[in-house]
Amino acid sequence: MAVSKELLKMVAREQRQRQLAGSTGVEREALKAVPQPPPHTAIVISGARRCGKSTLLLQIMRKRYRQGNFAYFDFDDERVEGLEADDLQRVLEALYEEGGEPIAFFFDEIQNAPSWELFVSRLLKEGKDIYITGSNSRLLAGELGSRLTGRHLDVRLLPFSFREFLSGRGVAARQGTLTTKERSALRRAFDEYLAVGGFPRAALDSDTSLLRPLYEDILVRDIISRHRVAKVGQLRQAGRFLLSNIARLSTLRAVSEGFSMSVATAMKYLGYFEEAWLLFAVGIYSRSHKVQTRNPRKIYAVDWGLAAANGFFQSHDIGRKLENAVAVHLLRQGKEFFYYRTSGGREVDFVACISGRPEELVQVCADPSDSATRRREEDAILEAKAELGVKKALVLTLDFEALGKIEYLPAWKWVLR
Repeated sequence: MAVSKELLKMVAREQRQRQLAGSTGVEREALKAVPQPPPHTAIVISGARRCGKSTLLLQIMRKRYRQGNFAYFDFDDERVEGLEADDLQRVLEALYEEGGEPIAFFFDEIQNAPSWELFVSRLLKEGKDIYITGSNSRLLAGELGSRLTGRHLDVRLLPFSFREFLSGRGVAARQGTLTTKERSALRRAFDEYLAVGGFPRAALDSDTSLLRPLYEDILVRDIISRHRVAKVGQLRQAGRFLLSNIARLSTLRAVSEGFSMSVATAMKYLGYFEEAWLLFAVGIYSRSHKVQTRNPRKIYAVDWGLAAANGFFQSHDIGRKLENAVAVHLLRQGKEFFYYRTSGGREVDFVACISGRPEELVQVCADPSDSATRRREEDAILEAKAELGVKKALVLTLDFEALGKIEYLPAWKWVLR
């Protein structure tokens, strides 16, 4: 059933008022990465539900369109659920009638609208600035690739970085020589960041109880409904298993055998969690494609707080928590990275590459104060350096710091560099 223009006008008016009345919150680091749209090119901001995409749009509006000459519409509004392709013209007419002719359009969760890519393509041809957000990476990529090839720039938004977390808490992100008080404040903040994660509301309110309903919302709206999952119980079990095995090698066969499903189904479910920006998988580094495909991948959470609130973890899981934070920071930097196993069977957590070439080794060890632990970590890194021809290497810790054959650096210092 078509949605009336009067309803669309009311929705558009209320959404704009609510958006403009909102707080710009913590300035996102991604704001600097969002370019002014080149001619006939859309800016696509993708990330998990509730990670701050709408707030980032507001920051762009306030910074670039201070005259208010823009239009905003949120397609993730239950009042316009069931929009049809023909309704998009009425959406456009409603926006023009409510606010005059804009030079820029901001569309939240636009993947909920059918044939949205044709709608955006038409506006681009008219010379409008277009910013769109979405919570499903593959859906956006697939439709953009087919209809807007070469006419979109992608910006990935993750939950708060540690620097953004500090900004929200009013803690100075100082570097260099620190006083004992400054170091203690940063260290305490990092502990809390590791515990609650970076989803804005949970991070700012120190309230991890918000992360259970958030996970349920993502699960139902971005996975079960979108993919019409029939065996919901099976999907939930697989999701709990994956969330409980963060920073561990996970084979799809283990998932399939554990929950009586085919390997193909397990692979499909993992893909759904990746699309919804809940998880990402890291493969082994090898020049052999056969080795890459035959070895298990490591699963990481886009946000540890969300994973911990919805999986099974022990209080002593600090090593995995720290490793996940490092993986997310590498992802945030846009690095291509893998794990590595030496010919002697020693494992290095991360190999960061540039254009496929290994450039840096990163090992994570929460507490390497014991000499035997340090020797084990160093042996793995030194063997990997020799095999891969890499010069840069470091071990990231919770608080231990030392210089020697290998640099040991607290992870909280590393992420603030």
